[in-house]
Amino acid sequence: MNLPKHVDKVVISVRHYPFSSSNPYQQLMFKGVSAHGLQATGIDNGLRGLMAEARSGDAGVLHLHWIHGAATFEKPWGALIRLSVFHAAILLARIRRKRIVWTVHNLVHHERKRDWLDRWNAKLVAREAHAILVHGKSAIPLVANQLGVRKEKIHTVYHGNYAGVVRPQPPRAPLKGVRFLFFGMIRPYKGVEDLLAAFRQTAGPHELHIAGNPNFDELQQTIDNYAAQDPERVTTELEFVADERLQELLRWCDVVVLPYRDIFTSGSLLMAMTAGRPVVAPRAGLIPEYIDDRAAFLYDPNDPQGLERALAQAAQSSQLQAMAHRAAERAQDFDWTSIGARLAEIYNGRM
Repeated sequence: MNLPKHVDKVVISVRHYPFSSSNPYQQLMFKGVSAHGLQATGIDNGLRGLMAEARSGDAGVLHLHWIHGAATFEKPWGALIRLSVFHAAILLARIRRKRIVWTVHNLVHHERKRDWLDRWNAKLVAREAHAILVHGKSAIPLVANQLGVRKEKIHTVYHGNYAGVVRPQPPRAPLKGVRFLFFGMIRPYKGVEDLLAAFRQTAGPHELHIAGNPNFDELQQTIDNYAAQDPERVTTELEFVADERLQELLRWCDVVVLPYRDIFTSGSLLMAMTAGRPVVAPRAGLIPEYIDDRAAFLYDPNDPQGLERALAQAAQSSQLQAMAHRAAERAQDFDWTSIGARLAEIYNGRM
C-alpha cells in the first residue's frame, strides 16, 4: 500500500474517533492543537458517526484512538460485522483524501478478549494509517515489530499532563503514617488485588484508599473482603469518581499506587504527577520515560515481592515532600501546547 508522505493542503480540521467525554485527555488535546490554528472535535454516534465522517469532505484528518471495541464486541458475528464497517469507513476516508492518524494506546485489549482478531485488526489499521503515534520512544521498536510497519511511520507524541483538570496540591507532612491512593476504573489487569495483598504486609499506621468502579461483581467482592479484614487501614469507594472528588482524594493522599500487571501508557500516572504526588509503579511499559526514582518508587514487575518492597520503601521514606515537588515539576514537561505543535506537524504530513 502506497502511503503519501504529505498532504497537499494545510489541515485545519481534525476529527477524533472514538470520542470519550468522560476522559479529559481528548479535550486537552483539542485545546493543545487549537493553539496552532487547528480545529479538533470528537465523532459521536459510534460507527454511524464514523461512516458519516468518512463520507464527508469536511475534515482533513481522521485521528483514531482506541480501536479494540469492534474486535472485542460481545458476539463473534457482531464483532466481524462491526470490523467490516470500521475498515470500510477507513477505506472511504482514504478515498476522500483524508489523512489517517492512529494513536496506539494499547497494543491489544488489556483483558485479552478475542486476542487473534484484536491483533489482526491492529495490524490492518497500522497498514491503513498514514502516521502511527506512540506515547514514548521505547514503544517504537515494539510497535514496529508487532504490527509489521516501518519505524519511520511511527512518531513519538507524549501523553500530556492534566493541568486545568487537576490542580497541584501542596505535599502533606505525614504525622503518623503514609496515605496511599489507588484511583481509576478497576480492571483485573490493574492489579488492585495485588496491591491489597501487598499492603497487608506493610506494617504501621498507614492508610490505603481504593477509589473506582470495578467492572464485575466478583472483583468488587474480592476488594470488599480484603477491606473487611483491615477496616482500620483500608477504605473503599467502589464507584465512578468525579473530577472534584478525585481532586479531594489527591489532596488527601501522600502517594498514588499504580500496581498494573499490564501497562503501556497511563493517564492516571500523569494525573498523579500533575497533582504533585509521587507514585509506586512497575518499571514497565513507558512509565520510566515519564518519571524516575526522584519522584517514584519503581519496582520490577517480575519480582513477586516487588510491589510489597516498593510500598515499604514509600512508607519509610523521609523524602515524600521532595518527591512530590519533583513529580509536579516533571509533569510540566508534558504541556499540551508543545504537544499540540508536534501534532500539527504530523497532521500536515511534515514529519
